[in-house]
Amino acid sequence: MENTQIQKTENNNERKSQISPIRYFNYNLKSNSWNLEIHIPGVKKEDIHVKFTKDAYNLDAQRKNDFFHIEESFPFNADVKSIKGEYTNGLLKIEGNIEDPLSNAFEIKLK
Repeated sequence: MENTQIQKTENNNERKSQISPIRYFNYNLKSNSWNLEIHIPGVKKEDIHVKFTKDAYNLDAQRKNDFFHIEESFPFNADVKSIKGEYTNGLLKIEGNIEDPLSNAFEIKLK
């Protein structure tokens, strides 16, 4: 269910709603993959702004007087180069890979 907060803008008396969108998040450690679905109906693609780091993401989207916002941390490090997304009919689908925790590791030589 959406979490809605009503806020007044300082510019005028227009009311705007801040909404935490419905989202579904799944990951599979065996296949090192994850996917995320965020429901933001009625939002135009150009009004969606999503940012990712290795361990978190942030979404801001605007629909008339509604402002969608969500930011969460991942329980793993995401491979940010693998992240892909698509938006169709109010549903944002994003997927990516989980970074191999040993990908930057080095082996020590034993004496």
